[in-house]
Amino acid sequence: MLTALFHKPNDRQFVIALENSILSFIDSNADSCELAPMNSYFRLLSHQIAEYHNVKHALARSHDNCVIVFKGHGFVKSMRKPLLQNCLP
Repeated sequence: MLTALFHKPNDRQFVIALENSILSFIDSNADSCELAPMNSYFRLLSHQIAEYHNVKHALARSHDNCVIVFKGHGFVKSMRKPLLQNCLP
């Protein structure tokens, strides 16, 4: 994830957009959110970003190229972690 953030501008844009989507999901009343289909590298980043923000994640059963993020039982929003998009190399 650090390589994507600090060494690959196109990947950094993806990480920032995905982080914003996950943060919007966390603030919503929804229990789960299916992310758009993506390649295996972006799916890996999706799993890592979801893990960073303490949300559960899995591949969608209907599509192997989609990741579903969900809050899970007892989810508590973490306020202490800095946003990835604000991190500096």
